[in-house]
Amino acid sequence: MKGSLWLAWRQQRVPASIGAAALVVAAAIAAYYRSGMLEALHSGLFDHCEPGPLYCTRSDTGLPLLLDVEPLKYLGALNIALPVLIGVFWGAPLLGRDRELGTHRMILSQGVSRGQWFASRFALAAVTTIAFSGLLAGVFAWWWRPAADRSYGLFWYDNTALSGSGPRVVAAALFGLAAGTLLGLLARRVLAAMVLTLLVTGAVTLLLEWTHRARLLVPPTCAEPAGTRGCA
Repeated sequence: MKGSLWLAWRQQRVPASIGAAALVVAAAIAAYYRSGMLEALHSGLFDHCEPGPLYCTRSDTGLPLLLDVEPLKYLGALNIALPVLIGVFWGAPLLGRDRELGTHRMILSQGVSRGQWFASRFALAAVTTIAFSGLLAGVFAWWWRPAADRSYGLFWYDNTALSGSGPRVVAAALFGLAAGTLLGLLARRVLAAMVLTLLVTGAVTLLLEWTHRARLLVPPTCAEPAGTRGCA
């Protein structure tokens, strides 16, 4: 690793290290709570529960039987917030700091073209973002699997599962990085770019979550036989 790519790594090693540390912490928490989830499932307490949307209850008290999925939902919420975090703290300063300080002029005077200056920084950030967000989505899926689509667990249409897992996490993270990078170039001031990125990525994230809740992108389906009262 040398030249513009080496300089790009030198400038991005701090956010990359923070992301790696966050991934390790998330994986450790997932391993801890998933082992407790498996222990509860292997205890036989949930053996009489049928898959489906209706809650399973205890035979003695009649109270619902539920696994502790709140920590899992927190990880899903983190995955949903990834485009905002990556855009603000990684994308906006990625090229905006060089523009603000004027260091890009010195770099370009060393025989590095504008294309190399942009490509080396953005490509490294994009590859790291894909790896980081993909691994976080994988951790969520691995943790969620024992409780997936069960009355005592978490169904796929829950917002934290629908938006916090799968390729959507990677695509959204890349959008946050691209939006932050673009605004960093346009604003030429890192702080202003971070504020603009927060507003743009936050608004897009909230809009997408609202469309999921309102079922605008995926219309609701009817589970009742056609012609019955349950169907609209």
